Amino acid sequence: MKKRILFIILLIVFVLSFFLDNYMAINITKIRNLTLTQTMLFISLLGNTISSFIVSLLLLIYFIYAKKDKRYIPSLFLSLIISVILVNLLKQLVQRPRPSEILDIIALEEKNNFSFPSGHTNAVFTLFPFIEIHFKKFKIIWLSFSILVAFSRIYLGVHYLSDVVFSVILGLSISYLFIYIERKYRISNLFFKKQ
Repeated sequence: MKKRILFIILLIVFVLSFFLDNYMAINITKIRNLTLTQTMLFISLLGNTISSFIVSLLLLIYFIYAKKDKRYIPSLFLSLIISVILVNLLKQLVQRPRPSEILDIIALEEKNNFSFPSGHTNAVFTLFPFIEIHFKKFKIIWLSFSILVAFSRIYLGVHYLSDVVFSVILGLSISYLFIYIERKYRISNLFFKKQ
């Protein structure tokens, strides 16, 4: 029930975010300074898709194996792979220009592809449900980091608010779907001995 309410709220925020896209993109650039820019570039680097795959998967797999609970590993891999494929497919289908290409702002990170949706934001939010299951003590830390990654994408001038909000919805939806499938159908039994 809580997840349904969360998704309804996120969908409402997504629709409303289109009305705030230009306003947010322009006004967030007004708070730029050297220290904040360096911080946002670093956070963005940590949250990119490749870093998220490598660092987070290695940590999650290590801790999942250490706890002897391998059950969600296939769901984790499938969630990450499907989310990356969908993000890249949507970028090509929607072909939304970056804010810096449309608005009078400077992108602080060079990007050659399209804006919608945000791969960085999608990657970190795809991992969140798995952190929530296995590392309850760290879920607030990961959620805070994920929000900072989403903010950094707008701050750096490479995404609109609606890009990152949709990416949150997409990443969470895919992961919660695969977690549901695992709980209902035990797809992990195809990969591991029954636990």
